[in-house]
Amino acid sequence: MRRAPPWVLSLALLAASPVPRAEEVLSLEQALARVVESYPSLAVAGAQLARARQENARIESLLGWNLAAQGGYAREVSIIGSPTDRVSLGADLDRRLRSGSTLGLSGSAAREDSELTFAPTIPNPQTTTEFGINYRQPWARGDDFPDYAQGLKTAGATLAIAEADRRGEFEQVARQVAELYYSASATQARLRSAERAIGRAERLLDYVRRNARLGVSETKDLLQAEAQLRARQAERDGLVTAWEQQRVNLNRLMGRPWSEPFRPQAPETVPAADADPAAWQGEAERHSPAIQRNRARLDLAEAAIARARDARKDKLDVVYSLGSRARRGDAAVGSVSDSELVGGVRLEYGRALDRRGVDAGLVQAQIDRDIALENIRLVQDDLHYAVYGLARQIEANRNAVESARRSLDVEQRKLAEATERYRRGRTETDRLIQYEAELYLAELSWEQQLIELARRHTELAVVRGALWTRIGAAMDGPRGDGGAGGAQ
Repeated sequence: MRRAPPWVLSLALLAASPVPRAEEVLSLEQALARVVESYPSLAVAGAQLARARQENARIESLLGWNLAAQGGYAREVSIIGSPTDRVSLGADLDRRLRSGSTLGLSGSAAREDSELTFAPTIPNPQTTTEFGINYRQPWARGDDFPDYAQGLKTAGATLAIAEADRRGEFEQVARQVAELYYSASATQARLRSAERAIGRAERLLDYVRRNARLGVSETKDLLQAEAQLRARQAERDGLVTAWEQQRVNLNRLMGRPWSEPFRPQAPETVPAADADPAAWQGEAERHSPAIQRNRARLDLAEAAIARARDARKDKLDVVYSLGSRARRGDAAVGSVSDSELVGGVRLEYGRALDRRGVDAGLVQAQIDRDIALENIRLVQDDLHYAVYGLARQIEANRNAVESARRSLDVEQRKLAEATERYRRGRTETDRLIQYEAELYLAELSWEQQLIELARRHTELAVVRGALWTRIGAAMDGPRGDGGAGGAQ
């Protein structure tokens, strides 16, 4: 068998080997969008919201028509003691109106066959049919149909609570993702600084080695330069370990394979803008899941109060009825067929003699209302301090970024000048190493301040409800304006 040329085997191995995937650069908003699509607790919150939406349909069904029907056979004894066979069939159709009144239609048919005839004018067997319409008007308890009106209010409040719970779950997940994301960003920043420091240390070590071969540098200079390089390499290796753990954690939240390569987007300087904490607080209050939840609980309490007050009323209903009754059959004197219009008005009254349960429910609902109002005020105060506190922190953070930037510029110029003097033999190696360490710290400080600024902007965006505009249609709740990490 003829062997393939070596270049063919090389091409085959190259085609079969996996192609390494380039690292994807993910912004915080992209990471959040992927978490939204896969995180289990968000799916559960969405299911709870879908369930709450069905409550309104259940309340609306209170205005629907209700049908009841019955039929059967019976063998009875008439008033004269004669055995009688009776076959009957009937149906009732009724519905509640928004006013609380009840409209009903009824119809029945019965056939009676007795073994003895009571009188020659009474048909035997005979068929009796009845049709009627009745209207019940409540004047006290049940007027305006509070079960329906307050039921709709309760359904709306239940839906609002489910929406607030879902939004609160989004906020909790967003904060969790942001914490991991910015911690990973900080690790990446330290890795970048460490790699730059390693590059500078390697160049210094090469320069010292060349001078050592020429007899210009001493052994201590060589040891100092090598020690600095090994320290930076050890620091980088520790950071790589930390980054791998952070990458696994973020991939788990995003529902991606644990080894999927990516890196967080490096933060950039946020342009300064006029802060408007008062407007931010308004946005925060409109978005706040806690405020929405307590306002919904306030609606629930108001609905419970209305029901309890209605239940304390006496029952006073007026019932109107109108219909016809017909009778047909054969009698000793001939066929009988007659019909009559029937109707009437009656008054129904009822009163609960023990109202302690109703009164207790009313007091409980009033307490629930007071609690909801107090909670709303408490959350508003918390948001006031949170928004104004973040505004001050962002302002101070901007100044810290600018100061770190100026410090970095100075350290870069200082190291460049010291390097030039070192090459001319006018400074010591340990001084150059000291300047390099100071530059390393300045680089790291600047990037960390940028990350902290982005972190605070994100927290402000979460509080304002503005973050969700950055991840498209992933969240279908109310959204604010603006976003994290941009000009505020």
